[in-house]
Amino acid sequence: GARYEHVIDIDGWRLLFLDTGDYNRQAWPAGDPARVTWLQSNLQPGRSNIVMAHHSRVSRGRHGNNDRLDGLWRALFDNRCKPRVAFTLAGHDHNVSSYSPRSISDPTKPASPPADGIHVFVNGAGGEGHVSQGFFASGAKPDLLDDDEQFCVTRINLIDAGSADVDVLSFGTHANREPTALPGSLVKIRV
Repeated sequence: GARYEHVIDIDGWRLLFLDTGDYNRQAWPAGDPARVTWLQSNLQPGRSNIVMAHHSRVSRGRHGNNDRLDGLWRALFDNRCKPRVAFTLAGHDHNVSSYSPRSISDPTKPASPPADGIHVFVNGAGGEGHVSQGFFASGAKPDLLDDDEQFCVTRINLIDAGSADVDVLSFGTHANREPTALPGSLVKIRV
């Protein structure tokens, strides 16, 4: 059958790339329970796991939160509701946002305590069609939001097996300048 997922191990971290499919038509795992089994069996012990996908469970913008990814979100926690993943990185909404750790029960709000949650990063600002929030904004309010139509990339610095720094580099509104870190975008992940 078709393969919708991929794994890469780097410096003690496991990066899991997932196909979130067309969440508007069918909730993840899109009628394929083998996807849940695959994900849970490929998460390495501890929290040094990073999940990357096109769609994010929480997002702020024209598309907003993706409730149909709740099955995926819940699969990132163990049976005691403790996170097995340090953070997720996705796109879809054409802006940049980051969220403090989010819990299994309500990913739209910060986890309490933060150690019981997963950081969420959204960067859909790598191409044309950036969408200013304005009237169309929906979804959970992030800790950091940049919708200034800048071309951006998310930089992940894997320091060691339990430490990573994540920030966003901007190339400007026309992608014609040297990259500079977006103010306030640095998040230090320690698991």
